[in-house]
This record gives sequence, structure tokens and C-alpha cells, in this order.
Amino acid sequence: MELKHKLEKIFNDDYPGTERFIADVIEPIFGNEIENINDDLAERDEYAEKAKKAGIKHIKYIGNLTEKNYNADNIALLDVTLDDSKNIERSRVNIQQLIRSIMDYRQHLMIVFHYEDVADRQWRFSYAYKGDSLKDSTSAKRYTYVFGKGYHGRTAAERFQTLAESPRNNEDFEKAFSVATLSNEFFGKYRDIYADFVQYITGKRYEKIKNKWEEVKKEDPNTEIFSQFKNDNKRVRDYVKKMLGRLTFLCFLQRKGWMNNDRNFLQNLYQSSPLQDDFLDAVLEPLFFGVLNTPPEKRKEIFAKNGWNTDLADEWNEIPYLNGGLFEQTREDKLTVKFPKKLFQELFKFLGEYNFTIDENDPDDAEIGIDPEMLGRVFESLLEDNKDKGAFYTPKEIVQYMCRQSIIEHLKTHTAESLHPDIEDLINQGLVNHALQNKDNARAIYKLLKEITVCDPAIGSGAFPMGILNILFTARQHLYGFLKESEPFNPLEVKKAIIRDNIYGVDIEQGAVDIARLRFWLAILLEEQQKLPLPNLDYRIVRGNSLITTFNDEYIALPEKPKGSTRLGKLKKELHLFQNDLFDLNGDKKFQREIEIKCKILDILKVQLGIDKANAQVESRIESDIFEDKKLSGKALKKAKQARAIEEVKSKSLFALNNLITSLTTPATSLADRAQIDIKFFDWKIVFSNIFSDDANASGFDIVIGNPPYIVYEGTNTSDLPILKAIREYKSAFGGKLNAYKVFVASAFNILCKPNGIVDLIFQNSFLADKQATLLRRDILSTHKVIGLDSFPERDNKKKRVFESAKMSVCILCAQKGLSSSESFTVNFWDDRHMTSGLKTRFSFNDIQSIDPVNYSIPRLALANIPLIAKMAKKNDIHLNCYQGELNVSVHKEYFTKNPAFPAILKGASIQRYYYTFNMSQGVIEYVDEPKYLSRFGTSEKSQHHTSPRIVMQGMTGANDKVRLVSALVPSGYYLAHSCNYIVPCDEIDLVALLAILNSKAMNWYFRCFSTNSNVNSYEVENLPIPRLDRRQEELLHDLVTNVTEEKQKNPTVDTSSNESLIDIIVYHLYNLIYDEVLIIDPQTPISREEYELFNIDTYGQS
Repeated sequence: MELKHKLEKIFNDDYPGTERFIADVIEPIFGNEIENINDDLAERDEYAEKAKKAGIKHIKYIGNLTEKNYNADNIALLDVTLDDSKNIERSRVNIQQLIRSIMDYRQHLMIVFHYEDVADRQWRFSYAYKGDSLKDSTSAKRYTYVFGKGYHGRTAAERFQTLAESPRNNEDFEKAFSVATLSNEFFGKYRDIYADFVQYITGKRYEKIKNKWEEVKKEDPNTEIFSQFKNDNKRVRDYVKKMLGRLTFLCFLQRKGWMNNDRNFLQNLYQSSPLQDDFLDAVLEPLFFGVLNTPPEKRKEIFAKNGWNTDLADEWNEIPYLNGGLFEQTREDKLTVKFPKKLFQELFKFLGEYNFTIDENDPDDAEIGIDPEMLGRVFESLLEDNKDKGAFYTPKEIVQYMCRQSIIEHLKTHTAESLHPDIEDLINQGLVNHALQNKDNARAIYKLLKEITVCDPAIGSGAFPMGILNILFTARQHLYGFLKESEPFNPLEVKKAIIRDNIYGVDIEQGAVDIARLRFWLAILLEEQQKLPLPNLDYRIVRGNSLITTFNDEYIALPEKPKGSTRLGKLKKELHLFQNDLFDLNGDKKFQREIEIKCKILDILKVQLGIDKANAQVESRIESDIFEDKKLSGKALKKAKQARAIEEVKSKSLFALNNLITSLTTPATSLADRAQIDIKFFDWKIVFSNIFSDDANASGFDIVIGNPPYIVYEGTNTSDLPILKAIREYKSAFGGKLNAYKVFVASAFNILCKPNGIVDLIFQNSFLADKQATLLRRDILSTHKVIGLDSFPERDNKKKRVFESAKMSVCILCAQKGLSSSESFTVNFWDDRHMTSGLKTRFSFNDIQSIDPVNYSIPRLALANIPLIAKMAKKNDIHLNCYQGELNVSVHKEYFTKNPAFPAILKGASIQRYYYTFNMSQGVIEYVDEPKYLSRFGTSEKSQHHTSPRIVMQGMTGANDKVRLVSALVPSGYYLAHSCNYIVPCDEIDLVALLAILNSKAMNWYFRCFSTNSNVNSYEVENLPIPRLDRRQEELLHDLVTNVTEEKQKNPTVDTSSNESLIDIIVYHLYNLIYDEVLIIDPQTPISREEYELFNIDTYGQS
């Protein structure tokens, strides 16, 4: 470990110089066998201009690492000297472009960056590489450690010690510079510390039990503190999240040097404080609310009012007033909470071990430290029941891909086709080609970028809006020089303008909104040179229910096109002006404007409710005349009663609304307290009135992007179903069980996106072929222009699937609203989330309609194979009835027993091809208490199916498994768990012969083309094309299958390939396939062309 301590000392100090760096860092890790070159690349013509643009004075090519025991590809070592006047963070894009050009002829680089004057300046050590699958230098990735005084070199020193002791192959180098490893480490420790704080108050903490987070009692609660939170566990968790969020934000702020010019301010503050036993209330809260949330001229007054130590205000006089809302004092902040000092000791020790970088990492250019995106990931994992709500963290490379794709498609919509390749290069690679260097073209694209509006309706931790911000900012930065403007590019003002004018987001969780805003503030701080107050993001990132209009957390129906729209139009314009004005306000002016905005929203709501109430009163008067007019129809009476109910609801809402207005305008309450009143209202067309105009052709966002939740509305989660069903824009989302993602997709197209706008969403892969998504799929394919679909079927391999924390297949849909097209679109079926290999195909709506005119399924096959699928589909002579196993492990648990005297229960794991077994890879043998079960369910159809032999199938197989249909013949007397599907005997086909077809390679291939997830659904089995067999065909298959099943049942490992191959030949012939079509299904078929073409079912076996 001596090397680790020596390296850590070097990394925590100024750059030691090239010679010492080689002697003390490079040679201890790689040995002293360096092929010396000593060439200054900055002087070469091909690099000189890019080096100058990046603020680089010298690029010393020291040499190549060529140690004889070194097992990786050749690595070039560079020493880069930066101009002292340049900021390396601001030159990041230009440096990356320079590195890519250097890597045109190299696979790996190691680069040390330092300033000419190294005193008290950071320095960096980067590793850049192109993976084996990467074709060109534009895909080069760079990972960087930041060193210097005030930085922490622990992680780098530990990893380089490990690297020195390793074989030093390519994989070892990637581990040494891995961001993911650091992220996972930080992620786990942060969650534990969060749980410690929560447990101290509630006595409970979340623990992972059987892959699910469950709240577990560990000790008695701290009643003195817990009672202040009304014994509400969630209030405590939210309180701790916010406290840790504030402290973590300050870790980024101190990295910038804004916390009394001390890069370890928090750690030093705690260590030197005599108030460690009451650190939150006595030290942190004065810092949060008395300094960070208070302008300097009012701090002494606030400290005196709250009884805080005014000496602290003097000590902290250089800490800026932040504004923005993160440090506004809430009712929970006014509670008395004392945590034991050991908790803060552990927290600050933990935070002090990591480098925090304000700039969000690019997937291809990352600092090895904790960036705001990592903070977003941590907090998103702590949001309540995220998995139960179907919300999952989206990997950064997927976010970047979707953000780039959506912006490119928007720009293409409004520009000449000749510019489209240049637009792709600008957004994807940051290149300004010759065509965009033309002033008119550059200005046209820049204007589009300035005016674009983008919304994420399920913002989570803000991943997609942050991705949009970075892409819009970078594109504008690259284009700006070609606009011929007299003023220089202003990074701060451009970022603020993008956040103010271009980006919107909504989430039902306040915690998610807080995180997203925090990340935007950090993005602004990156560009801040002066300590100015942060902007207010209250009406850019909003808490609300994206699917239904709510007031007081209850659904409220508003008229779509109310009368009195002239007055409403005026109110909405005033609201938009107030919202824009709020963005840069602070202090009392901010509070006053917040109150005025809330009152304006309530005024708009009041007008709409008043209109509804008046209309309802007119309708309900009919009811009072019922006894005077004996001929009044029942229908009219029903309508009148409904109107009376509406009138009562509107009256109740108006009453609550008027009370809110009174609370907001009462002078006796302080401005700050009134400004914090939550009116608990959200409606897209009111809160974002500037986006939703009366002109239908211009109403809505240019881009709707995101990762909506995938929750199914069933069981206890059905309260919103009647409301959602009543909203006509969601009609296409229904069919089978309702999944929230389908409602979000319908909302994106029918409510949120403007005509010709772009919808770019990631959601369940079942959309491609699931019967329950038929209405939605048909609506999108027939009404809108699908630009592309990216399918990710993999769900089992954590390294390959999109959501590491969830076994789920997903897809990305990119489409343009309202431009139905006969053109074909690209569908990619990717092998993994890295999108480097897979099946690429194209379909048009007509192609899909011809393949599946009923369900409009999008198959997983090459376009050339459509005739083969169509040929097989025509052999749909016999309709199967397929059922799910009669015993649900949860619902029927009381009937399960370990007593072998009762009939055995077969589960999905028991079923194998052609045989069943109780020697399962997972689970235990269970039995059903038959008398008890039949006494309750004996009259149901399925309860009698166990009395006959059945074909039983596994109900779940891997989406990428080679064999998806796994079936066996099970005799009577066995019961089936719901992890199985089954088919009972029918008159149209022999059950044993049917088993041959289901287990054949032809049918497995057909099923794989349409299956989009790991489930083998009963309706998918029913949709399989089954040909009618003559007696000879039936007998032949029956005999072959009987032979295979008898052998397999005795000995599962026995080789039955000869009979199975014969079964495949027969089934191929049943579908009239030619040999070339057989090769499509099974390229490695053992059947020769001659053997196949000479085969005749009618004469087979006859001498």
C-alpha cells in the first residue's frame, strides 16, 4: 500500500512537473520501459489550429508505454500545457475535438493536463480510448481525474495501486478509470447514511428483501422528534432527503470556491464547531436560511430574529445569497431536530472522500467524480416507491441519444433537406460544416434553437431536460461564431435563456422537482463568474399530475373551450408576463410576484369554474320542475341530477379557491409565508398558458420527451381509472389492463405536442406487438409519422439491458405528430443498450397491415422475410384456446400445501421441451389441497381442466432466448401454477401432434418475430397459425412425439435430435416452405437441401 499513499500525496498537491510525474506515477505503475519520442504535436499543421482554439500551448508526445509484461494495446503518453489565461472547463468541447483528431491513428492515449504556472492550479490525468467495436475517432471516450490542492486523490491512488498489481490489460485500464464503479460506490454509501438519519427518528429503515425494498423496524422511534412530524414516516424521509440534498449542493458550491473560498468548507465547519451536538439547528440552519436564502443587507436582522449567533453571519459574509428556493425555510425546518454528532461526522467524512464536479459528465467525456447527474440518480432512487410506480433511472447514453434525435428531427422539419446531414453533424459531433458556416443558414438554425420548446411530462431527476440543455447550449456555442455578431458569446446568459425559454417539466413528486431544479442551478453556477442570485424555476419545473387536472389534490374537470375566453385570454397573457418576470427576481419582489402569480392562476380557475357552475345551474333547474311536467323523460332527469352534482363540486372548489385567495392576500401574514402557500393546482393549459394558445396549429410543445412510468392500474391502484376513461384524448390507451405509459404516450400526441412536433419517449417494448397495445399502436401508425423505433429486448443481463435495476424490455419511439405517411421507417432491434449490434429493418404502415391486419404487430424480422411470415400466417386453420395455469401463487396461496398426499402443482420451471420434471432449477415442489380448492372453485371451467391431459407451456422465457416456446404433454391429475400456460384437447387436432408443431423450430421462429418481452402470453399462443392436418400427418407426428416424450421423460439428457429433426422437416412442409425459407428460420439446419426436397410425408416410412 506504500504506492497508494505516495500517489495520494502527489495527487493532492500541485502538478510536480513532467519528469517527476513520469518517475513517481508512470514508472511505478507501468515500469520504466517507455519508448521515448518527445515531439510537440501542437506544432504540427494538422493539430495547430485545434490546439490554439482549445487554449493549449504545447502537446508533448512523451512516448509509448511498451513494458514487456504490458498486456493492453499500445498507449501513447502526452503532456499537455494549457494557457494560464484559459479555463479548462470552458475548453472541454474543443479539447475533446482535438483528442479525437489525435486518435485518428491511435487506440489509446494517456494525457496529463496542467497549466504553465502550476501553483495552486488544478491538473488532470485522462485516459482516452476507442473500444474494439468503435469504428472511428468520433466515438473516442475520455475519462479524467482532477488533482491539485483541495482535491481528493484517494480514489485514483487506490485504483492505480490495483492497476500496478494487475496484468494491465485493456479491461484493467478501463476499471482504473471507471466512472460507473465510483458511482456505484457513492450510491451505496449515500443510501446507507440517508437510512441512518431516518432510522434515528423513526426507528425504521428500508432494506432489500428478496430484491424488493421493504421498510423494517430496527429500534424504537425517537418520540420527542418523531411526534413533531405527526409520526409520519414519509414526512421524515422527505425532511432527511431535503437536508442531504442541500448539503450535497453545497459540496458542489464549495468546489467552485464560493463557500468562504474554502474548498473543504463543510468538513472544516463541522470539525471546528463547538456545537456538534446541535449542528443542524445551531449551525446549518443559520447557514441555510440566514445566509444562503437571505440578501447580505438583511442577514443581521434575520439572525437576531431567530436568536442565531450573529458572529456566524460575520464569518460567512463572503458566502453568496443564492435565491432560487432550495434554501427557503419550510414548516418542517422550523421543528426542533437534534441528530447525534456521530451521524454528521460520518456524513462529512463520506462527502470529503470524493471530488465533486459541477459540470455534468458527457458519456464520452467524463470526470471521475460526483457530478450533478450522479446526484440525480441517487435522489431518484430515494423517491417513494419508484419501482412500484414503474419509474426507473434512464442511462445517460440513452438520454443523450434521444435528446439528440429529437432536436435533429425538429430542426429537419423546418429546414431544407440539403442541410439535414449538416444538422446531424452539428448536434451529434459538434461540427459546423461549410453549409452552416454560411451566415444566413447559421442564423436560421440558431433561431430555431432559440425558439424551441421541450417538455418532459415525467421529469424524475431531470435527466432529459438536462440533456436537452447541454445539447442546445453546445450547438448554439458552435454556431455563434458564424452569426457575425459584434458581442461575444455569453455562456451564462445563453444557459439562463435556454432554461427560461426552452425547457419545461412536470412530476407528481415534489422530491423529483427539487432535484431537477437543483441540477439546473448547478448548470448555471458552472458559468457564473460573479456571486449572483440564482433564477426562480417555479414555473419551468413544476409539481403536478401530468395526466389529470387537479385542485386540492383532487380531479377537477374544466371546460375545454369555455365561454368568456376573451377575459381568460387576457388573464393568461398577464400570467405569462408575471411568470417570466419572476425568473430573475429575488427578495421581497420575488415573494410579491409569487403571490400575484398564484392569485392570477386562481382567477383563471375561478372564471372557468364559474362558467361550469352557471351551466350546471341551468341544467339542474329542470329537476325542480319534475312534478309540474309529468312527461319529463328519465334521461332528462338523469342529466339534471348529474348537473346538480357538478354544481355542488364546482361550488365546493370555488369555496376552497376563495379561501386560498384570502390567505394569499392577507397583509397580517408575512410576504415570505404567503408566497410559500401551496395552491395545489395543476393544469397544462393554465400553468403553461404561453405554450397552449387558442390557435390549435400553434398550441403545444415542439418536443415531448422522456421516460414515463410503467405502472399498471389494477388492484388498489384503480382510483384514477374512471377519470382517465372519461378523457377522450386517452381513448387509444385502453384495451386490456391499462398501463400508465400508454396514457402518457396518448397524452404526448393528443394534448402536449403541437402539430408537426416531435414525440420521443422510451417505454415498454410490449408496445411493438402486445395485443393490449393494439389501439395505441394502430393510432400512432395510421395517424402520425413514425420516424424510428429502437427496440431493446434484453431483460436478464444487467450489463446489456437498458434499466440496470429492472428486468424489463423497452423501446424508444420517435414520431412526428399528425403527419401520417406511407413512407417506411427504421426499426432497430438492438442486442444491448450500447446500440452497437443488432437487427436493422424497415417497415411501412402498409407492410405492418399486410402482416397483421388485426393487431398491427411490428415483427422482429428483416423486411426480406415478410413473405415468409405471411406464408405461415395464412395457415391459420385451427384456433387454439390457451389458458393461464389455474392456481395463482398469491391469490390461491391458502390452497398450497407441502403434503404429498394431495395432487402436485407444476410450475413453469417444471416444464421442459417434451417432458416435465420436479427436479427444478428454482422453487420447491408444492401440492394443492384439492377438496378445499374445489369446494370454492369447483364450478369454474378451469377447475376441471386437470382431469384431462394437457399441453403445458412455460409462461416466461428470456426475450432473447433461442428457444421461446417450451412445451410438454402433461397427463391428467396435475394442477398448474399461473407461471404455466396450457391447451386442453380439442376435436380439430390431435394434442400430441399439436405439441410437435409448438416445439418445432418453425413455430419458435414465428413466435420470436412477434414476442416483445419475456412473457409467453396466452393470447400470443392463440394467435399462432396452426395448419389443419390430414390423418397421415397427424399419425406420423403423433408417433414421433410419443417416442421423444417417452425417452425424455425417462432420461432428460438422452439424444432425440434425429426424431426432432424429422419433426422439423414435417412441420416445414406443413407450411409449404421451400428450402431457402428453412435456412432463414434455421441457418445451421442439419437438413440438407436434397434431403428436404426429396422428403414426402405421404410416402415416408413406406418401403
